[in-house]
Amino acid sequence: MSASFGSLIVRWLIEKDVEGLASQGKIARWLSLEGVLAGNWAASRDDLVDYLDFLHLVPIDVAHMNYSWVGAQLHSPRTEADHPLYAGILMGDFVSTDDGYNNRALSALMTSYGEWQVNDGLQAAADARFQSVTARSRLMGLPPTLSWFHDDHFRLKDDRAAWAQAATFITARRRVTVTLTSAKVTSLHEAQSWYWDWRPAEVVFESRIYSPAMEARWAIRDPVCTIEKGGGEAPLRHYNADGETQTFNHVIFDDMVLGNESTLRLVLHAYELDYDARYGVFETTQTPYDDDLGGSAISVSTLQPGTYTFQAASWSGSITVTIQDYPFAAVGVVEPSVPRRAATLTISPNPSVGGVRIRLEGVCELRERRVARDDPVHEHDDLADISRRRSSAQLGEPGKDVDHDVTRRSS
Repeated sequence: MSASFGSLIVRWLIEKDVEGLASQGKIARWLSLEGVLAGNWAASRDDLVDYLDFLHLVPIDVAHMNYSWVGAQLHSPRTEADHPLYAGILMGDFVSTDDGYNNRALSALMTSYGEWQVNDGLQAAADARFQSVTARSRLMGLPPTLSWFHDDHFRLKDDRAAWAQAATFITARRRVTVTLTSAKVTSLHEAQSWYWDWRPAEVVFESRIYSPAMEARWAIRDPVCTIEKGGGEAPLRHYNADGETQTFNHVIFDDMVLGNESTLRLVLHAYELDYDARYGVFETTQTPYDDDLGGSAISVSTLQPGTYTFQAASWSGSITVTIQDYPFAAVGVVEPSVPRRAATLTISPNPSVGGVRIRLEGVCELRERRVARDDPVHEHDDLADISRRRSSAQLGEPGKDVDHDVTRRSS
């Protein structure tokens, strides 16, 4: 896994085949999180590089994030993945879309240049993933996986759903793709009369994807993929009449799923916009700025491909599910456990040290003679010592029992 500027480093590592890691098949999967894959918008404008000062980057790092440097040193166009070594790697991207960081400063700068685009407060979404992947660069003919999170550039690390999805990407072998293929709007909620006609209606489609398996396993109830109008990434379609149906291919989920995942839960919603600068809609300055067309929740199988339909208050749609199982073994995920003390061996009573009483026959004079000679009696004397000295000592009368105290110690 790589994040932010680290993703540009990994791209270099793969395309330049540093240490032969890619060509020797030592990179099996690569997940890029909010990566500077294709450069950075602010770093590519000489009069705006100061915006990145808060990151305390060294000048050479800022230079390497420049669009022109990426295009010249790696690949042109810079937004394209075109290298045969990519074809042996399962690649995936996490893209964040909350531009609220630093009071939306990056969005304000982009707007002042007439170039606003979806961003996470530091990195443009378009530069955080490859916009195109050539045929020779695709593993099993598929592009990298893609998940969206409504976080800013510094909050993704605190998103438990993102962590869980990252672990799933690294360990799972099944990929599920969910696509919204058509939508019919039965009521535009747009003024339309001979004297006041605001058509076409600007309709955006939001989606949030939830994993029941993650909820059961880790109590994670947040979406593992969020596409919403608040970040500007939700697709906008223009509708001209009530009852109009449009067909398209809008992917709302394309990522790996846990091995025991049997369904995904989709929550879909649509809005007709009246004012939203992100989408260039300025029909009113009064709230509400949109009309709610309603939402719907639906569960889809992750075990087999299929087609589904759903119905909301003022719109309906169709969804297709496709499945790809990769030919590599799933990697186990360790279950969380309660911290334990290090294992210790405890035996009671202790066999190494302890007071014992040993009864020996016929040695009553042995101790007395040693005491008389001022030969000290050592408490560490063991049975072997006593037995050895017994051979040279004068034994007492046979059959006479004497108590003898010995402290037993292990050697």
